[in-house]
Parts: sequence; C-alpha cells; structure tokens
Amino acid sequence: MELREEHEGEEDTRKHQGGYTRRPDGLCLGRTVWRMIPGMPIRACYVWVCTNRREDGNPKGSCAQKGSEKLRDDLKKSVAAAGLARTVRVSSSGCMDLCEHGIAVVVEPEHALLGEVTTEDLPSLVEGLQTHGGVSHHPGLGARRLDTEPDPGGAQ
Repeated sequence: MELREEHEGEEDTRKHQGGYTRRPDGLCLGRTVWRMIPGMPIRACYVWVCTNRREDGNPKGSCAQKGSEKLRDDLKKSVAAAGLARTVRVSSSGCMDLCEHGIAVVVEPEHALLGEVTTEDLPSLVEGLQTHGGVSHHPGLGARRLDTEPDPGGAQ
C-alpha cells in the first residue's frame, strides 16, 4: 500500500513500513500524518478480529482455536446485512496478546477493546456500530470491554 507521509512540512511517498502506526482517520501517532492515495476507500470505522492460530497444545491457546475466523466471517456478513459495508471494515488481526480473554476484537476509532466475544455478541456489536454512542457505550457489550478503568470515585 502506498501512503504519503508528511514530517514538519516535508512530504515523502513510500511503501508503508513497520514502526509507523496509522489510525483509520489517516493520522499516525506522533508527528507523522498519513494521507491515503486518492481512490483508496476509507471507512469511518475499522473492526479487527484476532485470528492468530498457535500450534495445538500451546498453553495460551489462540483466538482462532476459539472460533475467531468464523466470528470474523459472521461479523462481516452482519455488517453487510445492516448496510454498513461502505462505512465499516471488518478485518483479521494478528495476535493482540490477549489470549486469556478469549476472542479479542478492537474497534477504531473508538479504541474499544473487547474480549471473550462470541457470535451471541454480534447483534450488539453491529448495533453499536450504527449508533452515536458506539460500541464503547452499548449496554450489551459492557461485560466484554477490556479497556475500561475503574471509576476514580470508587463506583464500579
């Protein structure tokens, strides 16, 4: 994939290389800004489903062994059926190092990190992708959130 990179007024066109993290809105963490080449589809939301597969018998297990490939395929179909295919992109991800939390899913640009996601969660996930509050605030997904921190006031 070819991307344009700008550093403090200089522009460089090159293949995307490791070491840069590009957010779906085209911004890279730090001072680097990525702009997509014209004609490249840009979605409002990206959903990554971990489909990493470890060898059988690995004590950590893996998301693929827990059914993540089917979950990804079912989520893609659900997103398309809801008419979201032009705004939401569902993709596979490599290992997120969250094996102990079941199938891991990340939703950007919300920065929502979900664990132990099952096919029963797909209606809530798709509904969250359609609403203003997003996946982060969908009541059906609260128990799946891995990125929440305790309320500093002590409320759980």
